[in-house]
Amino acid sequence: MSAATSRAAPGGIKVDLSGKKAKKILAQKWNKKKRPKKTVLEGQEISQLEIKVKRKLDAQSVQTFLDLPISRLTTKGLKDSGFTRPTAIQTQSLLYSLGGQDVLGASKTGSGKTLAFLIPLIEKLYRLKWTKMDGLGALVITPTRELAYQIFEQLRDVGRHHDFSAGLVIGGKDLHFESRRMGECNIVICTPGRLLQHMDENPQFDASTMKMLVLDEADRCLEMGFADQMNAIVNNLPLDRQTLLFSATQTRSIKDLARLSLQNPVFVSVHEHSAKATPDQLQEYYIVCDLAQKMSMLWSFVKNNARKKILVFVQCCKQAKYFTELFRRLRSPTQITALYGTLNQLRRMAIYKEFCEAERGVLIATDIAARGLDFPTVDWVLQLDCPEDWKIYNHRVGRTARNAATGSALLVLMPSEEESMMKQLRAHKFTIVREEVNPHKLLNIQRKIQANLASDTELKETAKRAFQHYIKSIYLMKDKTVFDVFALDVDAFAVSLGLAAAPRIPFLEKHMRIQAAKRRKEKLQETQTEESVDNIPQSKEKDKMRLMDSSEDEDGEDVITMKRKDHAIGNNDSEDDGHDLLPLLGRGSSKVVTKAAAVKKALKKNIQLNQKVKFDDDGGAHEDDPAIQPKASKEGQLYEGNESSEKPGGGIDIEKAKMVLKAEDAFDRKTERARIKEVHKEKKRKEKELKNKRRKEQEGEAGEDQDSEEEDEDVEDEEEEDGKEPNLDWLPDPDEIYGKKKSESSDSEGEEDSSSEDESGSKRKWKPPKKPKTDPSKRARVDWEESSDDEDLEQLHDNEALALQLLGN
Repeated sequence: MSAATSRAAPGGIKVDLSGKKAKKILAQKWNKKKRPKKTVLEGQEISQLEIKVKRKLDAQSVQTFLDLPISRLTTKGLKDSGFTRPTAIQTQSLLYSLGGQDVLGASKTGSGKTLAFLIPLIEKLYRLKWTKMDGLGALVITPTRELAYQIFEQLRDVGRHHDFSAGLVIGGKDLHFESRRMGECNIVICTPGRLLQHMDENPQFDASTMKMLVLDEADRCLEMGFADQMNAIVNNLPLDRQTLLFSATQTRSIKDLARLSLQNPVFVSVHEHSAKATPDQLQEYYIVCDLAQKMSMLWSFVKNNARKKILVFVQCCKQAKYFTELFRRLRSPTQITALYGTLNQLRRMAIYKEFCEAERGVLIATDIAARGLDFPTVDWVLQLDCPEDWKIYNHRVGRTARNAATGSALLVLMPSEEESMMKQLRAHKFTIVREEVNPHKLLNIQRKIQANLASDTELKETAKRAFQHYIKSIYLMKDKTVFDVFALDVDAFAVSLGLAAAPRIPFLEKHMRIQAAKRRKEKLQETQTEESVDNIPQSKEKDKMRLMDSSEDEDGEDVITMKRKDHAIGNNDSEDDGHDLLPLLGRGSSKVVTKAAAVKKALKKNIQLNQKVKFDDDGGAHEDDPAIQPKASKEGQLYEGNESSEKPGGGIDIEKAKMVLKAEDAFDRKTERARIKEVHKEKKRKEKELKNKRRKEQEGEAGEDQDSEEEDEDVEDEEEEDGKEPNLDWLPDPDEIYGKKKSESSDSEGEEDSSSEDESGSKRKWKPPKKPKTDPSKRARVDWEESSDDEDLEQLHDNEALALQLLGN
């Protein structure tokens, strides 16, 4: 036995070279980093394939993939993935696409359209001997991320034996990671938005070498939602390319095909003349249900089919989120998951894989799961909300009964949607049967929903958003014959979601206000047109009346002559000017008039714009320009009178102008002070009137004499305002109000004094007595002194009475 030898392999690894197996491993390690070269055998195979492609094959003679001009490596990858016999769409489209022609493929859902464009894509690059150094060779564009991921996985399975590099470029992933590797990708599978972002921002991405463009779900990619993005992408692609378009509802629009610059395209439609638009093994049903009963119906359906795999389609993301959270709280008998657009991309991928691998469960999804996704063994497709049109319906029900498997689909319609939607479906060869809901199996979960919402505020907010977004989605639908937002019972729908009352719908309220304003404007225009039409015969009748009146006057038969004839009210010049201004303001005219055009038109008609007119207290108008106003002071009047005579040559005397300005300024100050004084007088008079009124209400005395005296006193007060003391005769007698506080002797003296004052002619001026401010600590002593004074007076009276009695005796 020969001694074993060892040799260092790349990387410092010692490998035993004693056997054939070790030598084979070592050779693989050494050749790992070397660039693979096309062998002579591969060159011969490529030349044979090109010869086979030029031959015209009959579709009926193709039974397996070996009968097609496909490379050995591709056939091996198909066999390893479990594909041996091509489907009808694969057979007929491959005969043209392998030859390099542009193809528009259309077939039923689940008929194998993905392989129909992946096989020619791989074969084209293989025959061109494409390598990593050659850059981008093929581009596949899909409308959704999940569909792009599904195509990428199938490409990995079918092309596992080829040396091409492929990349998945979709939103939600690391943009910088993709940018660094885009230059090395031969095949790129992407969504329109992320591809356009790389075209704009990534200098390493070069699409000039591309040889094939594929649009999966082409009708969706070319719709208005992706129109701008697709136009920008196509403009950056080379014209020398092959283009393949596939969809279950293929577009035939010449406008769309012209945008893609197709060259002699071949339209391949396998099931165009079939009696049914959906697979034969698919059973389709529909029921009519009110909007408020949909929640109970969905819960009952899920509970009765707990051991089956169900895909539920709803209208918006908020609905999918709310239904999923609610059913989990209600302890659904099966697993509930949701797939919608606002989820994180990693979460979306995880949910997609989880539902594909599950044997049973419920997936509540929006229309992002309606196109192209291959969910294995789906038993039921339940469309809880009506699809937008028959195309969306076709893609939704196509998630079941795929690859010759059986499946069922149920569509839930409201009474307002049934007639128009069923008319569309039957017109496009959908054989759908109506079923009735069994009331015994319908479970009412209203109280349970309300209890869960009452205990969880976040769930309640989710319910509100689901309500608002559903109403908005119905409002935004194009086909108003099917979707009428005003036919919905929003209150009952809110209660079915567990809400006590329907939340506000701001966009709908705004729409209603706009519509009401439009209706008012239309009515106004109609009335204006009617009035303008009616004025023409009225004017003719008036002219006839005038002629009759003149003839009657000439005959002399009229006893009463008309002094005033009928005149059209509102036909004077001022009103005509106002009517001419209406089109300038943009009222009643559909043509937009600019401000400059409006000003020019107004100037042509001598309409004075932007005039400011001031009115005085008497209602007279006067000019606002101080230069036009006449001078008020004497100096100014003299200056105006002598201006023309003194300065025949024109010009202004600065010194005289200064004097005039000073005089005018002094006059203005004087008049302003007088005005302010009058304002103060008026204000004071009003305050006095208000004070008198309040006093009269308190006392209850209102005499005419007193009113006249008060008016005289007010006049005297106004006269004495400049420094004189006010007259207080109008004040009441203080003795009557405050009582007599002095002795009778002092009162009599006061009367004599007052009489003497009256005789002398001077006015009595009274000031109210000031109340003494007493300290609380001194109040007891003051009361004691007052009581002692009263006792002394009583004693004095007793002594006087005793003295008078003694004198009498």
